[in-house]
Amino acid sequence: MTWQTFVFLAVAGAAFGYSGYRFNILYRLLKAQQGKLPPFGEVGPRIWTFIEYVLGQRAVLQKRAAGIMHATIFWGFLIISLGTLEQFVSTLYQPANFEFIGHAPYAALVFVQDFFTTAILVALSYAAYRRYIVRPEGLGKSRDANIVLAMTSSLMVSILLMNAFTILGHKPEFAGSMFVSNWLASSFEGIGMSTDAAQVLGLVFKWIHMLIVLGF
Repeated sequence: MTWQTFVFLAVAGAAFGYSGYRFNILYRLLKAQQGKLPPFGEVGPRIWTFIEYVLGQRAVLQKRAAGIMHATIFWGFLIISLGTLEQFVSTLYQPANFEFIGHAPYAALVFVQDFFTTAILVALSYAAYRRYIVRPEGLGKSRDANIVLAMTSSLMVSILLMNAFTILGHKPEFAGSMFVSNWLASSFEGIGMSTDAAQVLGLVFKWIHMLIVLGF
């Protein structure tokens, strides 16, 4: 174990501990409500509703542009969460990663993660344009929404920079599969950034990435 392991355990322990405390409050509030349906009734229809409206994003896709934006962010987060989980695991135990799934599947995984990280940034740019420029009726002015938009954008930028500096500093085998991060790495290399500097910055943005996730 390295110093990163101990720091991560402390920070993650605090984050998950507070999350558990908040979840317990919400669970008690939910449990106190007396609904008309039995809590475990109609399992089949409930599962289908979850697939259709949560995973399928049917309701939000009724509005074409805004729906595609929301769906891209939602689906993208599902994909990049695998990368975040891998970061957590490798921080706890450095040799651990998801490469055990095989060369081709792992190359496809990091390609899709890189694609969706970029796609989410594009979707967030449209969300900011819609919120601050277009300002459609009913969108409202939410401070929490502004914070989420800023933190989510920072998270995507930190992922791309973490990957770019890691490529430049460590030359990982799957660098070619991360087309956007690889392009950024080439750009930094073009301005004369050293390998040592890239390694330090890769570590910095790795921790920025993990701290933002745990801060959520």
